[in-house]
Amino acid sequence: MKYAYHPMQMHLHAGHQPGASIESHMYNAKTLGMQYIRITSHDSRTGPIAKPCNSFDFSRGALVYEDIPRGSCGWEEQFGEPSVVFEDGCMVLSASSDGVVYTASGYGFKSSGKRHTVSLLSDLTLTFGFSFEAIGDARFVLDVRMSQRAPDHRPAHLRYVLGEITSADTPHTAEIPLIPSEDGLYRLHLTEDVQRADVREIVGGLDNAMDSVAVLIETKNGGRGVCRLSRFTIDTVYGFDDVVVRQREIAEEVGRRMGVKPFVTTEISAAGQHKNCYATWVPVINYAEHGYSVTQAEAIAHVQKYGGIFSYNHPFSAYKKDGMSDETKNFIVMRTAAAFIASKVWGAALMEVGFVEGRAGFGLKEYLRLWDLIGMGGVFITGYGDSDSHYSDKGWFSDQNFASWIAAPADAEFPVAEMDFIDSMKAGRVYMGDPVFLKNPVNLTCGDKPMGAVLTVGDRDRAKRTLEFTAEQPDPDWTVRLIVNGECMQEFRAGDMLNGAGDLHITFDVRPTLPVNVVRAEMYNADGRCIMLTNPIYFVRTAEYADMIPDERLYDD
Repeated sequence: MKYAYHPMQMHLHAGHQPGASIESHMYNAKTLGMQYIRITSHDSRTGPIAKPCNSFDFSRGALVYEDIPRGSCGWEEQFGEPSVVFEDGCMVLSASSDGVVYTASGYGFKSSGKRHTVSLLSDLTLTFGFSFEAIGDARFVLDVRMSQRAPDHRPAHLRYVLGEITSADTPHTAEIPLIPSEDGLYRLHLTEDVQRADVREIVGGLDNAMDSVAVLIETKNGGRGVCRLSRFTIDTVYGFDDVVVRQREIAEEVGRRMGVKPFVTTEISAAGQHKNCYATWVPVINYAEHGYSVTQAEAIAHVQKYGGIFSYNHPFSAYKKDGMSDETKNFIVMRTAAAFIASKVWGAALMEVGFVEGRAGFGLKEYLRLWDLIGMGGVFITGYGDSDSHYSDKGWFSDQNFASWIAAPADAEFPVAEMDFIDSMKAGRVYMGDPVFLKNPVNLTCGDKPMGAVLTVGDRDRAKRTLEFTAEQPDPDWTVRLIVNGECMQEFRAGDMLNGAGDLHITFDVRPTLPVNVVRAEMYNADGRCIMLTNPIYFVRTAEYADMIPDERLYDD
């Protein structure tokens, strides 16, 4: 079968945590020529978390309290220099200004781990109890900061105002008037408000998450304002699979407008090592129903029960420590490889490999060494590129920005079916790289066998095999490395090997010498930055590995 490879970012967070909106990620994808992305927000943040910060008790008489498990929550000075005191169970803020334009003074709500943040898709309501006294030019503002919006990737703000409404000239900022309440309670239904046509046009819609909220007094011309704040609560209706189903619908709606096809799944993040579920039909784990106690084995069983696949994410994250020696890192790589071989990476179909900037104190070379070692140990797992981007102004055009090119039938029309991509993920028909540099196709084949293939060559057959590496229109100053069993077998400048059309087309021979032989290719730009990694082609010489080869990878030589 002939394949075409489609680029996509595979690990993006949006909609459930502060940072990027779905639309802003799609804007970046479209800018880079990607027609597909995967949204994989933390599943533990899709519903009520075990120890949320969804209210604040002002009667404690403190701005911050730290007796909640694993952290704190409270209020911190955000603008100006407001006066704050506690009396009669209220936090009393006061501020004044002699300026000719409104000057803001106030406090913003914060929590450790940002556990107060939540998707607007959850049907979000904020409730405040307060009274406000304005003397002269003063107004009260509840400023809700939300997700980043394209094209400038600045956060949206929805501002609820008691007092004069001004014409907002700040990008992505909308103001809604508050009607004075007789009982002093103000219920802000954010999910409903962002769907108003005039508001949605300015701040975006339901692909926002609430990042933070600030209580502000804005004054000018000697005006003074005094606010007595007595209540703050965050309430939601939908969670876990219900909210992700809604997220998927919104993503499809945004995608049709942007010309980008989204696949919305989750990162399993509260059940052992983080794992991306790469099948949209697998329901989200409802942690609340499990008493917020789910083991890694239970999470894996959940994905497999529904016929899904998953990746093993950032494999060295448990060892993150500053100042590790090369000897220590090498020991950890070897120990991790042994554990991964023994467990077959716990049934994962993919593993995050393409950390071009390194991660958790380990460089790209350690991730590649781990990948090569487990392949040589008979574990044939698909490596893919990773950004793990929570923000649309990071992880796209520089730094940790590897995307993955995943195969689909060459004659498949847009949008490619999810199962076509999943089949290629399982089979290793994937290469990864920096989408800013890598604009044209590359490929690694052995005859008509694609990358990811496992070729059985027999116990005693050590005859050489011929492989082919191709790259369309590479920069002449790029470097190509051919890697066999973790060692660089050949290295050359692309410009020295180009044909008349400016393409790279080389063949090279490999003689299988180990029980399992791992052959792949790498490319580096003129500055020495890695910009491309293929998945390997494997040659298995020993019969004992025959039963370990997944059916979708097995080819007779």
